[in-house]
Amino acid sequence: MAFSEEILLGIYHDLKVKSVLLFMLFSLIAGFLLSNQSPINADLSRIVRSPFIAGTISFIIGTLFLGVLALTMSGRLFPSGAFIRTQPMWIWLGGLLGAVYLTLELSN
Repeated sequence: MAFSEEILLGIYHDLKVKSVLLFMLFSLIAGFLLSNQSPINADLSRIVRSPFIAGTISFIIGTLFLGVLALTMSGRLFPSGAFIRTQPMWIWLGGLLGAVYLTLELSN
């Protein structure tokens, strides 16, 4: 193996280790956030005295965050109309299912 190949393989190995560590950190953060979501939403529901208002607040905040993220990462908020028309109708149910889940969670 040439000297430059050894350097490149070493750099590749370092990047691979760093990316694995980064994904492990992301997993820890996601687990922390997910385990705290229900109690936070329950507190919000109790404070505003309505699971529907709490769900609305939660979705507005989430929508604003995702909108900023979408604009930052891809430069647009929505897919093209042509793309939307060519997709099966059931793929748009994810948001509705999330809203139903959140409302049921907040109602308990």
